[in-house]
Amino acid sequence: MRNPLTAPLPPRHSRAGSPAPVCLLTALVLALALPGCGLPRKADKVFLTSTRPRVDVFVRSHGAPARKLFLQLDSVRLREARGAELELELHRDQLDSVESRRRVSFAGGAVQAASYDAIIIALRGAAIERDGRRSQLSLNTATAELEGESLEPELLVLEVPIRLRVRPTDAASVFLDWDIDASLDDQGNLQPVFSLSTEGRQVLLGRMYVTDGASSSLLAVERSSGEVLASVGVGAEPRDLAVSRDLRRIFVANARDGSLSVVDLRQNLVTSTLQIRIGAGTWDVAVLDRGDELLATNRSIDSVVFFDTNQSTKLAEVAVGRRPTRIAVSSRLNRAFVANSLSNDVSVLDLNSRSLVGTVGVESGPVDLVLDRRERELFVAHKISQDLLVIDTTTLAAVDSIFIGGDATALLADRRRDRIYVARSNPAELAVVDRRLSAVVRRIPLSGPISSLAQPIDGSVIYGASPELGGVLPIDILSAKQGELIPCGQRPTSVVFVD
Repeated sequence: MRNPLTAPLPPRHSRAGSPAPVCLLTALVLALALPGCGLPRKADKVFLTSTRPRVDVFVRSHGAPARKLFLQLDSVRLREARGAELELELHRDQLDSVESRRRVSFAGGAVQAASYDAIIIALRGAAIERDGRRSQLSLNTATAELEGESLEPELLVLEVPIRLRVRPTDAASVFLDWDIDASLDDQGNLQPVFSLSTEGRQVLLGRMYVTDGASSSLLAVERSSGEVLASVGVGAEPRDLAVSRDLRRIFVANARDGSLSVVDLRQNLVTSTLQIRIGAGTWDVAVLDRGDELLATNRSIDSVVFFDTNQSTKLAEVAVGRRPTRIAVSSRLNRAFVANSLSNDVSVLDLNSRSLVGTVGVESGPVDLVLDRRERELFVAHKISQDLLVIDTTTLAAVDSIFIGGDATALLADRRRDRIYVARSNPAELAVVDRRLSAVVRRIPLSGPISSLAQPIDGSVIYGASPELGGVLPIDILSAKQGELIPCGQRPTSVVFVD
């Protein structure tokens, strides 16, 4: 029902004999002077994010399996060859000797193009766990006292020599080894020992990668210009994709031929194809935080497959619910969650035993699921149900249900905020969910539906692949506006960033 105070008045028709030329002239003047009055508006500006070189630091521990050590991190810095130091962002404030056996990322960030000769790690505390009890270890001399006031103990600063040259478009990965045996002496004193394992560089920053279902290809797109730089032929009807932890490969799930394509990003070519089964309908793929393992869903045969990418071998195949579509992996819990769109449930897998350990019933037509940035909650969006379901990842109990509206197509968890983004197709929009408020705080209209969402590490703009529009839509979350479409491919289905 129209509001009589705000509804526009009906048009007035001129009487016969009215001076029509004067009216036409007036209308033309107004159309030229006022935007949006009869003339097409200028396209919105494309929201693009500037790129800078980046360094990420990983660590893997070895030795002393019976001892569980914890290191409290204060800071991680890179030292230039000229002496200047640059602090990296901590991805975690604690290193766990057991968790880091799988190699974990603990620091990283944008840097200056320069040569670096050392990684400087500052520790503010340490502990050891024996028989389930944790005891603090002293990294330095006892705390000093001055005029009755206790002073904080000094930080223990460790320096690991490296030789790393970072160019303007490089993404460098530095891998360290943590020697547990050498870090503890017979008296239980701790002096952590880190050494350089390997380091690598990849000239990829500023690019996003898009699967094109129509041409069966993976497209490399320059984010700053929207230019398609390379096209790599993959399997039939590529769907979702995942980036390896060293940023050197992309794994593409091919829905029509039941395979995974392994693409080397330095050479822009497929180095191997992991065949699951003809007609398997491989839909989604996830990289596990353990060696070089992958997990892929197979919609047509209701299963997920574990793959070893180094040996190109299938490690295990596990039956799950009907029509499995999307995967979410929790490294913290060693679990994977699989959304089954026809059986209306989520399968829970144990990554150590590679087995099904539980099933959680959800609402009608789950299409996507995502973990929050702390991996404490799992969010499930639905095609038919109008709610976003929130599940505790530890207890597997539903803890909340947030009204979104039906026809969800994709989910994304913000990297830095307690927010979840939900793409919908009817109407085409992006719903912004604030988890602390447990509500939708903003709805951003879109020019078309999107099937996949991705967020670069360095901006407030997120990107959605739109098969119907034939491109990727940039969406500025702060201004709640959609940018100009970035054309790429004929039917783009998924998008990721290598950062």
